[in-house]
Amino acid sequence: MKLVRLGDLSAAFQPDGAILVRSASHGVSARVPPPVVSLMAFCTTPRAEAEVASLFGPSGVAAFKQLAEIGLLVTEERAADTPVFFENYADVDVHRRMLADRPRVDAFKAAIQATVKPGMVVMDCGTGNGILALLAAQAGAKKVYAVDRSALLDTAKEVARASGYGEVIQFVRGDFARVELPEQVDVIVSETIGQFAVAEGGGPDLAAAMKKHLKPGGAIIPNGVELHVAPVGDPTLYNETVDPFDGRDGFDQSILREASLRRGRTTEVDPTHLLAPGQRVTRFDWPIPEIPGGAASWSFEEGGVVRGLAGWFVLDMAPGLQLPSGPSDPMTHWKQIYFPIKPITLAPGDTLRLNMEVEAATDDRRGIRVSWEIDAHGETRRLEHRVR
Repeated sequence: MKLVRLGDLSAAFQPDGAILVRSASHGVSARVPPPVVSLMAFCTTPRAEAEVASLFGPSGVAAFKQLAEIGLLVTEERAADTPVFFENYADVDVHRRMLADRPRVDAFKAAIQATVKPGMVVMDCGTGNGILALLAAQAGAKKVYAVDRSALLDTAKEVARASGYGEVIQFVRGDFARVELPEQVDVIVSETIGQFAVAEGGGPDLAAAMKKHLKPGGAIIPNGVELHVAPVGDPTLYNETVDPFDGRDGFDQSILREASLRRGRTTEVDPTHLLAPGQRVTRFDWPIPEIPGGAASWSFEEGGVVRGLAGWFVLDMAPGLQLPSGPSDPMTHWKQIYFPIKPITLAPGDTLRLNMEVEAATDDRRGIRVSWEIDAHGETRRLEHRVR
């Protein structure tokens, strides 16, 4: 059997010479001697015990087996998994926020009522507290397969029974990209939407579920995503983001200040803080394996100072129905993303142009990298932000 290292491993050097290796997505960590790091690097791609023996000898095989017992070396299927991520979604606080998000719930309800017809079969991918499955049953679905891996599944099952839909909704514990259902479905509904829409990383799994379970011509809710961006001029967000690392206590925290400039920050963006209206940078059908990049530009008659970019999304829910999440829209639990950038001063008549690329973070399946190429008065900056 071939084993591979977990993809999101981080390493921290310890005073005694050991290295603390940790995977946040799997909730596993271990102290290892420095030579073992070479073995783990070798196992970036799946390796069999015989391959390890030929390069590292008996001691390498022993370490290989020990790392497997710890859970740092696993099968490819296990490496693609994120168990702690799903355990987090069993937290009642998460579901309190989502159920309290009425723009979100109302948009899904309207889309489900417009799409699900009596007698249809529906699959709810990542059912969580079961609200979308319940809405599908309420709309007249003959059968709803509510699929989830979290510990909340049993609670959602009790909610369905108490609400009178225990016979309509069948709860299935498992990964919705891999489970087997007894029939194909007419509609897939799934709220696998994260920060800046795609940071939850559910797109590939949802695409696999569609290919496997959705009837030809079937519908998915939501079915499209728009990503919007606007320049931020007000200094408030920028100062709040970087000033905690200004060394006011006499310590040099410049490394943290620079790190803060490379992280997208989930926050409420006041529409009056925007230097110009938002523009749609890209649109794509949902789900797709890769996110298409896009471009935008703004001209400034009076000039100004750009201190970051605000990002948000709009979901296509059903024909004529959208769920927006911008600064001027009813607030959702996603809020907006603030991408801080070192200030750019624009003279009257200047144009700000940007190109944006979004891709999954290679070391974090539930994170994304947003890359920017920003051009102002002939100067080009290339930046990258992480979002999770």
